Amino acid sequence: MITLQTQMDGFPQEIIEEPEPAVIPSPAVIPFPCTGNLSLGQAVGIFKYRMDDETVPIWAKVLAIEKISSFETLNGVTKDELQHALQWLFEHYQFDV
Repeated sequence: MITLQTQMDGFPQEIIEEPEPAVIPSPAVIPFPCTGNLSLGQAVGIFKYRMDDETVPIWAKVLAIEKISSFETLNGVTKDELQHALQWLFEHYQFDV
């Protein structure tokens, strides 16, 4: 038997305020919460080996993907590493398509 919870204890059931819709500057631009600074070596290490490491903050993973994607060529990146980074992005961000 499956039981569905219809109310959450401790939370009001009515909507108090309507949330404001997210403002996206352009359909082609996705604003990531990129704050911080990574060296190129740190970015490569995170991108290649630590995308599933929960001790690495999300902002660092996003910056690593951003730095790697800005390379002129991706000769040092395997298809599996690139695919893994793309999968990580889609798991952690909700894209409105």
